[in-house]
Amino acid sequence: DNSQIAKLALLAKDGLVDEEDVRMVRTAMIAMNAGRLPTLPQRTVLMKMLGTLVDMITADPSMFSRMRTELRSKDDE
Repeated sequence: DNSQIAKLALLAKDGLVDEEDVRMVRTAMIAMNAGRLPTLPQRTVLMKMLGTLVDMITADPSMFSRMRTELRSKDDE
């Protein structure tokens, strides 16, 4: 979905990943959206980004709680 890629690219630009990795995040997401496997360097950047997201979610009690609530509500559907 292009809107998801655009939102993720915006977060990447805002500091979710190193400045030099922003373009790689976008190209990796486009590749995955097209059903292709990202390259090894792209996967490395995506894994670093995932680690940053996990750190952010677990460090902020309100963000963690909101995530749990969202996940539980999806289980009920």
